[in-house]
Amino acid sequence: MLPLISDFLMLSDEPALLARGGRVLQANRGAEELLGRDCVGQSVRQLFGDAIAGAQASQFVAELMLRDRQRTVRISRLEGGMQLIFLSREDRDLSVLNDASLAAMRGCLMNLSLGTERGRLRAEQLADAPLADCFAAITKQYYLLNRLISNAAVVYSLLRGELPLALTAVDLAALCRSTAETLSLLRAEPEIRVSAPPTLLLNADEKLLETLLLNLLSNALLHAEGLSLVQIRLMETEKSVVLSVSDDGGGIPAEALPTVFSRYRHGFEMSALPLGAGLGLTVARGVACRHGGTLLLESRVGQGTTVRVSLSRNLGGQRLCTPAAETRCDMSALLTGLACCLPDECYQAKYLD
Repeated sequence: MLPLISDFLMLSDEPALLARGGRVLQANRGAEELLGRDCVGQSVRQLFGDAIAGAQASQFVAELMLRDRQRTVRISRLEGGMQLIFLSREDRDLSVLNDASLAAMRGCLMNLSLGTERGRLRAEQLADAPLADCFAAITKQYYLLNRLISNAAVVYSLLRGELPLALTAVDLAALCRSTAETLSLLRAEPEIRVSAPPTLLLNADEKLLETLLLNLLSNALLHAEGLSLVQIRLMETEKSVVLSVSDDGGGIPAEALPTVFSRYRHGFEMSALPLGAGLGLTVARGVACRHGGTLLLESRVGQGTTVRVSLSRNLGGQRLCTPAAETRCDMSALLTGLACCLPDECYQAKYLD
């Protein structure tokens, strides 16, 4: 079997390595150019870090920085304790997004918001329930467009290396609990369970962490077939915080794992395409990287999917302090971030006001 795998490795168009027992046995030319010719013999942990080396899934995909470039790492476990490791190149095409197109989209979005608000108020004045329901559905589309444009703007900023961080002391445990509580009020199923310490402070951009969490929840709610439970867990070490979002859905097919970080591609059924642009995980991994961390995805068909995000606890070398106000998920942000998986009735006056 080993000679066959070695031949396959050398024919691969992308950087690839073969490892056994946690140590690299062989690397093709692309991998040697990326990692250095001395990568053979080194440990997987030394090359890719603890999160990737310690993952137990038979197949998984993750993101990390290698030689100052973002790379998608795909690992498949084989018989005899062997691992195939592929390092995909990052697509940096900026042709679709630019400042002018984003400004134009935001202008259209503002006009849509103003017109919809006037129509909704008129329907309430007339006590016209069917018309009010119609405007609730239109309002939901406004929030969905807002989510798409916001995610596209984050991706554009990340690709240009211009995503700023507004660092403050954030209680991530409080943010996760308030998000789960509010989501449970808006959507009865699935169960949203949070496992976290009473308080967990870190220096971070609160709005970007909120965006990251909502994108992970949105992916779980939208794509996990047969979903009954979503679990949010927080763990901490001296230097980092690990946020994980797990679901008990149908999992991601092995052939779809290589595309989960690809922009504008879901890697799932085409019928889900109108509900999003496939930017959620791209945004989440970008936010994680800006916070000195990584994002790792593990999935098993029939068992569910887990996304783990590590975040640096003391980003920027700032001393942690108590937040000036309680960290809570903003309702408008939640209605935007989860627009693709909330019912139309969530976009009526009682929630919007």
